Parts: sequence; structure tokens; C-alpha cells
Amino acid sequence: MKRAFLAVSCLALMIAASIVPAAADEIADFYHGKTIRDVIGFGPGDSFDLYARLIAKYMGAHIPGEPTIVVQNMAGAGSLTALNYVTNSAPRDGTVIGMINPVATIQPLLQPDLVKFDPRMLDWIGSIATDYYTCGFWTADKVSLKDLRLRQFIVGSTATTGATYAGDMVFMSALHLNFKVVPGYGNMGELNHAAERGEVQGHCGVMATTLKSTLWPVYTAGNLQIAVRATLGSDSEFPDVPNAFDLVTSDEDRQVLLLLAGPWYYGRPMLAPPDLPKARLAALRAGFDATMKDQAFLDEAKNLRADIHPLTGAQVADTIRKIYEISPAVVARARPMFGVTDSK
Repeated sequence: MKRAFLAVSCLALMIAASIVPAAADEIADFYHGKTIRDVIGFGPGDSFDLYARLIAKYMGAHIPGEPTIVVQNMAGAGSLTALNYVTNSAPRDGTVIGMINPVATIQPLLQPDLVKFDPRMLDWIGSIATDYYTCGFWTADKVSLKDLRLRQFIVGSTATTGATYAGDMVFMSALHLNFKVVPGYGNMGELNHAAERGEVQGHCGVMATTLKSTLWPVYTAGNLQIAVRATLGSDSEFPDVPNAFDLVTSDEDRQVLLLLAGPWYYGRPMLAPPDLPKARLAALRAGFDATMKDQAFLDEAKNLRADIHPLTGAQVADTIRKIYEISPAVVARARPMFGVTDSK
């Protein structure tokens, strides 16, 4: 009996061992000599474009068959143009992937009558970097949370439909801050210059990646105070900056923060069209994960000052699932904060 059991076990192991190389060979045969298009929902020169071109340079070597990966810019509608193409028009064979603005994933919640797709049904490959909102104030004087509640601060934003306006409004609402919000600045450069001039005191749209790159000299010189942040992750570079998620006092306020901060937790998300063959999706995910540990990739990212804090495809999908568990009442409360006054 024991010999028979051992014989059956050995046979099972031999069969399993023969399947894995066969699957790998199938993937390698498919991708050999092929080109993968990485469709980016932004134009050339954007930080998303930088990340996409960086990973395209290295990821192909970690996929069986070593396909070439090329970047195709497809800007428009806050990445919804690219997302619509990857989701509905691109070949579903593993030769097209994409990188989009993470905020596009919550548009079906905010504008269900205008944006009709379900991000929970998409095939997520991973995210290269985590990003998050901070509230920055252009002054040499320390700014505390107590200060932001006791005296009025004039904060600026771009359009009322923009990310900076959402940051100002959500932080003000969830943390009960005393803000006067002045929208209408043409872009972030104009807004930051207005803060430097004292026209406004700052804003809650200072993204961590921007802080660590463009604004780092101002911050390290002590002329930019970061009073609070909102992140689902951790960041050892700002251990003394309080996290809004630790400060809110109600579950509703925590959900409003999640709607703002959740998408930026998977701040540079990569996806494939839905219904991709499972083995090819697994190969793309494995190639992504391996690239995130590639020392040459990490060295070049450091030289480019590109922050690398990767998430797996499963982590991206899990965070999106949690966002879509936010109650309809909280979403309705949050819509005006995101510049949506009528879902129709």
C-alpha cells in the first residue's frame, strides 16, 4: 500500500512538473518577437509618462519571450479616453496594457450617469508608486493642526473639478479645518507661485511625489510647512507629519478621506483589458513584480528621483473593492467636494 501511494505521489509530481514548463513555454512562444503597447492616459513629459517609459525599458526582460514594450500616449478626459480604449477596444490577448490616472477609478461612483464601467472587473497588474495628499503652507513658521482649526487660512486651488480643490474641501470637511478656499488658478505652477507671493497661504493639493521632487528645495530650506497628510501607507521621510486617518473622529469622515486618498494609494496603476487569458495576466503580473526588484530599474529610478513604492495587482484590486464599499450617503456628501454638483 505504501509503495503504491509513493508511486502515485511521484507520478503526480512528474505531471505537475511537466505542466509548469509547458505553460511557461506557451507564454514565451506567444510573446517572442511581439511588442506590447503601454497606453498612457497622459501626454509626453508628465510624471505618469516618466514612470511608464521607465518600466517599459525593463519589464519586457522579465516576461517569458522578452517582448518589447513601447509607450503610447493617449491623453484626454482625465485618462478616461485611455481607460475606455484599454477596456473596450484594445485586443484582449496581452499585447496592450495601460497606465491611468487613479482618480478615474472613482468616477463611476461620483458620476454614475455619465461614466459607466466597473473598475472591480478590470485586470490590475500593479502600481509602481504610492502617492498621497499633504497640506502645504508657504511660510517659515510652523503650522499645526490646532492652528488650522482656530484661525482662518486662505487656501488656493485650480478648477473646482480639479484634484487640489478636492484636497482642500475634503481635508476641511473631515478634519473640521477653518479654510477659505479660493479656486480658479490655471495650473499647479500658478497656484504655487501665488502661495510664494502670499496671495494664498497654501493648499491641500501638495502631492508627496511633487514634494519630494519639485518642492524639495523649498521644503528642506524650511519655507514650506507640511501640516497634515492623508495616506493609507507609511512614509519614513515624514514621520512627524500627522496622518488624517489617525485624526478623524467618525466613520463617515474616514470614508470621505478614503474616497480622496484611496486612489492615490495605487498612484501609478497599470492594468490590462478585462477577460485576459489567465496565464498571460499572471505573466504580466510576475513580470511587473520582478521589475520592481530589478536593481538596474531601481538605480535609474533613483537617478530620476522617481519614488518607487510598488503594490501588487491584488493589492490594487483590494483597495478598489474597499473604496466601492463606501456608503452611498457618504458619496453623495462628497460629490460637491469633488466638484460634482449634479450626477446627471
